[in-house]
Amino acid sequence: MFIYDQQGAIIRAVEEARQEEKQAIARQLLDRLDDATTAQITGFSVQHLLNLRSEV
Repeated sequence: MFIYDQQGAIIRAVEEARQEEKQAIARQLLDRLDDATTAQITGFSVQHLLNLRSEV
């Protein structure tokens, strides 16, 4: 059971890191591309990108 818990923790950490990396990429693209194109590249919704844009 301990090993399964540890595997789950590792998987969650990797998924979180990937999400943070995607958000960093999206932030860089926001200045260069329109929201629809950025959404298509990153897989984020336009609403999510609008929220990211308001954070910048």
